[in-house]
Amino acid sequence: MIDNVNPRDISLKFTNSQPIFNEEEECLVPAHQVIFMSVFPENFQPIDQVQDLTIYSHEGRLASTLARVFERTQKITRESHTRINYKSRNTLLVSSKRNEIEEREMRLLVEFESAFYNLSGLLEKLPEGIKRNLCYLIKKQRRPQVPAVCLRNI
Repeated sequence: MIDNVNPRDISLKFTNSQPIFNEEEECLVPAHQVIFMSVFPENFQPIDQVQDLTIYSHEGRLASTLARVFERTQKITRESHTRINYKSRNTLLVSSKRNEIEEREMRLLVEFESAFYNLSGLLEKLPEGIKRNLCYLIKKQRRPQVPAVCLRNI
């Protein structure tokens, strides 16, 4: 719905990984992202700076971009005033709300995170070096109540 009387700007803050390609330049793993959507009552000044992504060719750096997406999801807890607006295999769109996160939304969050814990879904095609790096990074961040399959590989 468009509000012509009180127009507001919408901000999208992306935390995303880099897509991972093989030697033949085929995409093995698409980018994963968590997008935080905010509505501003007044004029919002966007950041017009774009990060240079060419530095993310080393497998440790590629794993760290995936770990950053995972780390972002770890900040969402049961007490979060967060709404999960959309979830796909590699995208989570969230926004703020007045109430605590609902059980259905928490399940969507855990579903999204499970690909990182289990290196499943789109992440199962990760090259071994990136898997090892990602597992190491996840081990430092994971929620204690959720077991991580990849931790056996460390």
